[in-house]
Parts: sequence; structure tokens; C-alpha cells
Amino acid sequence: MTTTAVSNHEAGSKPARHFLNLQGASVIRTPAFVVACEGLREAVEAFAISAVVGPPGVGKTFVLDTVEPELDLPVLRIEPELRPTMLSLTTQLLELLTGDPGRGPVHRKLRPLVTALSRPQVIMVDEAQRMNRECLDHLRYLHDHRETNFALILAGGQGCWQVLGAEPQLRRRIWRPTFFEPLSAEEIVDLMPRFHPVWQTDRAVLRRIDGLFAGGVLGNWAAITLSAVRSRPDGATRPVTDDEVPGLLFRHGTQPGLDRNVA
Repeated sequence: MTTTAVSNHEAGSKPARHFLNLQGASVIRTPAFVVACEGLREAVEAFAISAVVGPPGVGKTFVLDTVEPELDLPVLRIEPELRPTMLSLTTQLLELLTGDPGRGPVHRKLRPLVTALSRPQVIMVDEAQRMNRECLDHLRYLHDHRETNFALILAGGQGCWQVLGAEPQLRRRIWRPTFFEPLSAEEIVDLMPRFHPVWQTDRAVLRRIDGLFAGGVLGNWAAITLSAVRSRPDGATRPVTDDEVPGLLFRHGTQPGLDRNVA
């Protein structure tokens, strides 16, 4: 499967929002992005569990943003609090679904939560790596309950998969896992000129920025792209020159003098 770049116009009338609403960027359709989108759509059709896993900034949340508007079912999207418990997760879901957080321990909240989850819908959990095994297994229990009727999509860091993959009872429930990784240096040089006009520049510029700052992470590239556009008084999207690189790197906490070892 090859990687392509698709403009927002080609991607559809409601394209997903890029980092900080970056304008003029194309969607980078990497193999992981394509497989993840297909997997989420199919998981929703089957009311199954799907997982999108990878380090920060590689496109997990962007996949959710892309697929969510296409779905015909109601979507509840949550982000667990830091170090959630079964009680806090149950309370969060119950309040978002019914408007009432309920009172008492978990077992007293389960009946109204199961009732709320009996209606066909999609539950998307972003930053799922915040949950421990008990919370993930609690979601699995709710999904498998004979009275509930929802598709469950988990998007999280590698810590999330370490829990899911280590527990056979959890792992076998994940129908369509997709794993994201940072792009290689070769992919960056090939794709960035198609990602945004400011990167239709010398390949050495791309290698320098990727080696010192972006590291193949599309979220980092989106951030420095926005800085490149906003650093110009007229907001022009002309290609970034080598002379502009030190200033852009400095804006993102990288000392330009450290690039002496970058080819």
C-alpha cells in the first residue's frame, strides 16, 4: 500500500481539522491512516471493538476526527481523566449519556449506564493509555453486556496496547487494531512537499527540520508548518528557505547550533 496526499477539497466537504486549524494542508494518507479509517468504519458496522495505537502526534486523534463525521450513529467521544478508576469512568460515561452522574458505588450506577448504552451508538475513547487494566476491562464488560449495543473505539499510546496485548481476554476482543509509527526520513522528504506548499523546498531543509525537531511525527510537522506561515507578515505560503530554518527551530525550542551533525 502506497502513501498519498489528498487535499481537503478532495478529502470531502467536512475534512478533519488539522493541528490548531492549520489551513492549506493536505491529508497524508499513510497505509496506517487508510487501514485505521477502514477498520473503524467496519468496527462500527459490526458493533465491535477497534484500537488505534501509537506514540503522540502520529495521527490517532486525526483518524477519529476523520471518521466521526462519516458515521450514521450517534457518537460519544470521551477523554478519561488522569489515573481514572472504574468509579470515575462509570460516572463520566453516565453523566455524558444521561446528564446525571448518579450516586453511590459502581454497582449502583451500572444499571442506568447499561440502559443508556442499550441504544445503538459509538463510544470513542481518546487518550486511552490513561486507563489501567481494570478500566479497560470494565469497558470490555460493558461492551459485551447482553443488553448494550455500541461500538467501542480506543485510541491510545503504546502503554494502552501493553495492557490490551498482555491480557488474552482483552486482546481477543480487539477486532481491528492499527499501529501508527513516525514516518521515515525517506517518507518525510517525499510527502512533506505534498503536505503543505511551504515544504516545496530543498530536500536538505526537510531533512534538517526532521532530524532536529519533527522526528517523523506529523503533529510536529503541523506545528512547525503553522509557525512558518505565521512568522511571515503576509502569511505567505512560499517555500521555506534554509535561512528561515534556524528561526523556526528556535521557536520550537531547538537550538540551531545543534544541527552540525545533520547532513
